[in-house]
Amino acid sequence: MESSLDQALDNALIAPEIDGVCVIDSNGFCIASKGTLSSEGSAVYKQILMAATRMDRTSGHPTITLTTESGEKIFIQEQNGVVVALNIKGN
Repeated sequence: MESSLDQALDNALIAPEIDGVCVIDSNGFCIASKGTLSSEGSAVYKQILMAATRMDRTSGHPTITLTTESGEKIFIQEQNGVVVALNIKGN
């Protein structure tokens, strides 16, 4: 039986526009990843989010969007101490 985290990752990948997901703990370590986002980027996603949080003093919970030259987007957001990165397919 799959864990609830694995099931949540699978559910995220059901959306046709999402082809990768990575879940990161408060220390920047990958908890789980599936699809096009590997665990190798987890610390970078966490660092980018921390830098944005320091710059945005109003909300405390920014959502970061990185756009690649191919049009893919990576959304990074933290909720309850867990960072989630989603890779959205390009045009």
